[in-house]
Amino acid sequence: MAALEYERAFYYSHDNLSRCEALLKKSYCYKSSGDYEKGAQTLQRIGLSDMPDSVQYNVRYEHALDCFLSGNYEETDNLLMQINYYTKNKTLINNCLFLDILNKNELQKWDEADSVFYIYIKAKNISMDSDSIHDLLRKPKLLNPKTAKILSYIIPGSGQMYTGHIFRGISSIILQGSFATYTFYSFKNSYYLSGLLTGFGIFQMLYFGGAKYAYYLAERENLKKIMLYNSKIREFILKQEKINN
Repeated sequence: MAALEYERAFYYSHDNLSRCEALLKKSYCYKSSGDYEKGAQTLQRIGLSDMPDSVQYNVRYEHALDCFLSGNYEETDNLLMQINYYTKNKTLINNCLFLDILNKNELQKWDEADSVFYIYIKAKNISMDSDSIHDLLRKPKLLNPKTAKILSYIIPGSGQMYTGHIFRGISSIILQGSFATYTFYSFKNSYYLSGLLTGFGIFQMLYFGGAKYAYYLAERENLKKIMLYNSKIREFILKQEKINN
């Protein structure tokens, strides 16, 4: 209901500042209910060309935050760059640093995130020794999904082992070996149809399916590592924000 009231206020307002305020408050309603996409869409309707600098900053920041919370990291990055370009107040820019770090980590722009992190700890007067910073910013060692797939083509099951799933790799070797053996003895004993349809058919399915599965496992393990790393950085920054506020 509150969102509808702010839409009505927007419709009946005669000046841009009042219209902006109505839409901004409407976006707060969506944000409080967890509908970040609608919040971002609402803020897109605001024209900022003749707005005071503080209002422009507030709208862009809220828009960036809604985009980040809805998982639209590319748009968040774009909005944060706009804030850096248009905002003259250094304090306001520094207030966005934590969001910039989190967002760049989500985009896996880790070198850029590290640069912003050093600016952040300096701006917030956070005392950290070089070892602590190094441990915090140590990047996860990611797997290469293509390598996992190629290994599975060369030696069935080895791709799963490469991703750390040893027992799945062994199971894949045993299954594919069993059907390859079944195919061999079927042909040897002149059971061509059975060997082709049952033995070779299932072997081929397991062979190509195993390679695709190894690729998927590598991507899944990478996602876990990235989420764990991002979570570590997020917890540190949120803790610092609570301390400073």
